[in-house]
This record gives sequence, structure tokens and C-alpha cells, in this order.
Amino acid sequence: MGKKLIICEKPSLAASVCRGIELLGEKGTKKDCHVTEFASYVVVPAFGHLFQLYDIDDYDGLDKWAYPFEKLPMVRDAGDYKYKLKADGPGSKKGGIKKQFSTIKSLIHNRNIDAVVNCGDADREGEIIVRIILDSAGNKKPVYRLWLPDQVESTIASALKHLEADSNYDDLAREGYARLIMDWLYGMNLSRYTSKYTGFGKYRVYKVGRVKGAIVTEICRRDREIRNFKPEIYYAVQSEEETNGEKILLTVRKKFGKNELETARNLAEELNGNKAVVESVNSAVKTVNAPKLFSQSALQNYMSKRYGMAPDTTLSVVQSLYEKGLVSYPRTPTEYLATAEKDKVKDIIANINKKYGNVLTFKDKKSIFDDSKIESHSAITPTVKIANDADFKNELEEKVYSAIRNRFMAVFCEEPCLVDETIMVIKCGNETFKLKGNVIKQLGWKKYENYRGNDKDKVLPKLKAGDEVNVLFKAVQKETQPPKHYTVTTLNNWMKNPFKKSENTGAEEETDDENAAEAGSEGNSSTEGGAETGTNDDSDDYRAILAGLQIGTEATRAGILKELKEMKLIEVKKATYLITDAGEYYVDTLAKLNIDMSKERTAQSGKRLKDVARGEASLQEIIREAKEELKKIFEQDAPKLDDGSYKPAESEVAGVCPVCGKKVLKKSKSWQCESNKFAKDPNGKFYLAEGCGFSIPGVFFEKKLTDRIVKDLLKDGYTKQINGFVSKRTGKEFSAYLKLEDGKVQLDFGDK
Repeated sequence: MGKKLIICEKPSLAASVCRGIELLGEKGTKKDCHVTEFASYVVVPAFGHLFQLYDIDDYDGLDKWAYPFEKLPMVRDAGDYKYKLKADGPGSKKGGIKKQFSTIKSLIHNRNIDAVVNCGDADREGEIIVRIILDSAGNKKPVYRLWLPDQVESTIASALKHLEADSNYDDLAREGYARLIMDWLYGMNLSRYTSKYTGFGKYRVYKVGRVKGAIVTEICRRDREIRNFKPEIYYAVQSEEETNGEKILLTVRKKFGKNELETARNLAEELNGNKAVVESVNSAVKTVNAPKLFSQSALQNYMSKRYGMAPDTTLSVVQSLYEKGLVSYPRTPTEYLATAEKDKVKDIIANINKKYGNVLTFKDKKSIFDDSKIESHSAITPTVKIANDADFKNELEEKVYSAIRNRFMAVFCEEPCLVDETIMVIKCGNETFKLKGNVIKQLGWKKYENYRGNDKDKVLPKLKAGDEVNVLFKAVQKETQPPKHYTVTTLNNWMKNPFKKSENTGAEEETDDENAAEAGSEGNSSTEGGAETGTNDDSDDYRAILAGLQIGTEATRAGILKELKEMKLIEVKKATYLITDAGEYYVDTLAKLNIDMSKERTAQSGKRLKDVARGEASLQEIIREAKEELKKIFEQDAPKLDDGSYKPAESEVAGVCPVCGKKVLKKSKSWQCESNKFAKDPNGKFYLAEGCGFSIPGVFFEKKLTDRIVKDLLKDGYTKQINGFVSKRTGKEFSAYLKLEDGKVQLDFGDK
């Protein structure tokens, strides 16, 4: 009997799989190219995406961006999209990707291998990464799927005993291929279109994509709404007088417009002619529900609010924890667990109780276990492998893991959170006022959720039924407030469900699940003592998720936002997203070119991808729809929009060229003098066709150079000491200065 070849998405996953096989009693032998051979298996990793779709020009063997514009848009039939090996990334060994694919291909065709196992990450992207490798290698052998909700050795060992046919994941693969091809169709074609008709092409090619465009457009819309906001005067009728030494604020619910001042004054005068009396004071002890478990976006919201952590940082850190087997799969949109996971949850609870005492208890509740709100993966939880301090390589990992573990402990905390809620009703004339107070009687789950000052008790005045309250009502002038700029939390919420009313009005509050539970504790005054509060109806959100009516996915949003920042279309200040001048130019230009980047169009596109996954539409159908849309754009009489007013942003200009005195501009992988123009020789190699030739590489001795380093170098001719260079000879890190000498970047080990 032959062996099974397990193709993992990346080396870290391959290492985890090897540990799982060792748990089954097999010992592995390491070989070249990260290959490990066992008695029953051979494990080999890819390096993530080994392949990418052809560029448009590749189909006719042309230089990049040389494809005739009049032949665009290029739209091919569903089965006619080709793939090529990616280029090696910065700092990687030259030829590494080609060599790794060659190794995988030879193993696939090895006579000792009788089956292949797809062990891409447990998502649509991971599913097709390995499928593309298998197709490109010409695989004819049976293919199985190793689907891992976490990377704990025991989980892997168990999953190896219950391999499924990879065909069981065809729906997921269809959606993965559809997303890949749709992003290519719009991105490749529309990027060329905008470059032809705008000034973008003079400086760099702007990436136009359905998700990128929708996000930038929405941030721009909100910022312009704030900028153009004109406050309106209105009047509130209020009293804030002291009774028994305490100020009591009473506000009439009705608001009065700027032309209703006299009406407001008349009401205030009428109320002042009546006695204000406490009608009733009722107290009840209420149980406050714990917040829900984390989805990826909810975790990003939490880490941003608590620690100012950027979304892409949170995603990167939790991915690292997942690869260590400490948390479950991170790129999940749900805050619920599957009913089939109850036994696993009980094991996690048992292990936490061993470490922290018997503090948790299993709860079989619909607010925790709900299959109807899960697509592929459940909420993020700790695994049965409870972490110790030695498991973390830095403080960020410790913070993110603690947040995930503590949220799990809050959800399954044995001791409930109890609040003594008091509702005081005050009557004055025909107006009734309700005051609500909360006093925490028992922390319960709150002790795991960083109980802090924002959970202060709200104590009502010491009054009883029949007591008189001093009042002096006045008409108080106020102004309407503009909507708020998008933050990490509110933008995540908008992307998750862009059609929620509160998200469109700008009236949303910055709440995470913890605060949402608190808001619920102030529920209806008719709630009886002992009732649970904090139950929020999230049905609309999950309908949007399952229908695909979102902007991006949990797996892609953080990376897209990071890319938009790098493109200088948006900027982030104090966890607030702001549009830049270049971003506004981008949005206006797309609108003038009739390129629809609205949330409605983008969400509809997401829905069609889900239709493909469910078998309700074919890939060829949505390609045909995309072709019709693109043809309308390309066939319109588009004006040349560049009037010379667009200039590269200061952040794009690194400094002055030391050779010719022109500007040095930031490119995708280097900094180049704007005079440089390149062409290809007959062998396909690039050469300098014109210009002074000055450039600064993006990576120097395996150290990625930052904008700050390059600007200092161009300004002063040298830099401060820099850490993190790597010797090509020994592979060891070292520190050095950079200097410019004869128009070239060189290392310098002297003092500056």
C-alpha cells in the first residue's frame, strides 16, 4: 500500500501536521524542500500562493501594459483562465517557488504515492491554493481533504483518521475560483481603463477593485458629509435643579425646531406651574448576559478599542496563535459555535478549570450554539491546549490570546453577573420622566472582561414615592451634531452589514459586545426581577453574511485596508479612518468614468459569488454579467480627465535624485528617479531605456527599507544606524548605516 502525500498551504502548517502524525506513533525523516517522510504519509508545504492568474499581456506574450487598449476589456470563458508561477518575494531564496513546485510535482507523480491530501487552510482560499497546484501538476490520483478547525496535535491526529473526499468541498472551491476570477476581471481591466483616462498613469497605476473602491467611496462619502454638515438649532425643555443636595436632570422627550422657541418656553412655564412628584420607585435584581464569542471583526474591534491595535496587526497575531495550536481558526465571521462542538467545548472548559480553578460551567444555550449562524467556521476560541507565558513570543500575542481566552471564560462563567436595577418615575403636569439606576451586585463574567471605570454604578437620588422634586424648566438651545468619522469598529460594522440603517445615518455608537450587553441591562422597565438582559437580535447581520451582502470578507478586509493606506487613498489617525486628497480624486474620477463602486453594486457582486457556491448560478453566468458591465464602461465616450491638476502626494515623493536633480518617486518594490524608463530586450529582460538610472531598492540585505529611511538618505546622504540587515555569507543579522556614494546606496559601519 502506497503513501498519502499531504500538501500543506505553508511550512508552519506542515510542521503542525507532522506533529499530529507523530502523535499517531510514526516518526518522520526530514528531507530537502521542507519535505518530511513518514511510514504512511509524506508531508510537503507550498509557500502560500505558488501560482497567480496570468496578467492580461501574458496571453499574447506582450510586455506588461502593452496590450492594445482597443481590445479591452479582456474577458475569457470560465475554463480559459491560465495560471503561472509567482515570482519570489523580497528576501526569499531565488528560484525558491519554482523549486518547491517542482518538488511537489515530482512527489505527486511518485509511484509510492497513491493519494493526495489537500491541507490548505480551512477556507475558500486555502481550498483552491492546493487545487491549483494539483491541476498545474497534472494530478490524476484521488484527492482527500484534511480540514482543520485548529492546529492542535490531537485535532490533526483525529482528522487524519477521518479524511473526506476533496469533492465534498466543491461548493467552497467554486466560490474561491469565482472570487479570484471576478477580482481579476474588474481589477485588471478597470486599472488599465483608469490609467488611460487619468493622470494616475504618470505616477503609478492605481489598483481599481470592487472592494477597494467601495471602501474608499464610503469613507469619502462620510468625510464629505461631515465637512458639508450645517448644524441646525433646536430647543430642549430641561430642568437640572437640586433636591436634597443632588442635581436631578429631567428632559422632555419632544424636541422643538429653531422656529419653536416660544412653544418650548410656554411648555417650560406650564411645567414650572406644577409640582414634580416621585410617582414610583421599583427595584429588581437582573442577570446581565455575557457578550458573545469573537468573530474576527469583533476581535479587531475589541483590540482596537482596548489597545489601539490595527486590524491587520490583530489578524496577523491571531494567525500566529492559530499556527501554534492555541486558538481556533481565526478568519471567521460568526460569534457562535456549532452544536457538534459541544464535547470539544466541554474539554476546553475542563482544561481551563484545571488551571484556574472550577470557575467555568458548560452552558447549552442558543445564544452560544447556533448552526443557523455558521457558514464554514465557528467563533474564535482557545483550544484544549491552554497557553502559558512561554508560548508567547511577544506582548501582542499575550494580549490577543488573553482577550480570546477571557471572552470564552466570560461566556461560560459559572457565576452570573447580577445588577440591581432601579427605575424611578417622576410626574410633572402631563409629562412623565423615567430615571434608571444600576448597581452591580455581583461581577460574574465581568471579572474576565477587564471590569473598569466605564462600568461604574449609576446610583439614583435617595427619593421615595410621594417625595417632591425641585424643578425649574427652561428652553435650552442645542445644535444637531454631524455624523462621526469611521473608526475601526464602525467601519468593520459597516463592511459586515452595509445596509443597516444606523450605519448609513452616522448615528452608530462605538460599541463592542461587552458594551452591547451593558446596553441591554438597561432594558424595558417592565422586565421582572431575575430576568436576563443583554440579548441582542443579530439576525439581520447574519442574513447579510450568509447571503454574501457584505463588503469584503473577514479574511480580506484587514489586508485591503492596509493596502489602501499604503496607496495613500486613506489615512488613519487615532484609530479613525480619513480620506486623503488622492482618495477624493480617486473617488471623483471613478464616478466621472461611470465606474460604479457603490456598496449596492459591490454587495450584489458578493451575493452572486454566493450564488455560484450554492449552485444557483454558474461561473460562466457571472463572467457574462461582468463582461456586459465592463463593455458598457469601455465603450462609453470617456473624456481625458487629467487637466494637470493632479500631483503626486508628498508621501509619494521621497526626495531629490542625487544624480540628475529630479524627483525620486516611490514604486511598488523600489524608489526610482522619475526620469527612468524601462523596456524589455528580446530575451525578456528589462533594461534602462532612458533616464539617469538612479534607484533605491525596497529590500537591502534582506532589510525592508521604510519611507523614513529613504527620505533621510536622500536628504542627508546617510542615515542613522539601522538594525536587521542580514549577511548574505553567514545569514546572521547585523547593524549598519546607509550612505549615498556616487549615486549608489552603500553600507557604512562608521560613526555618523
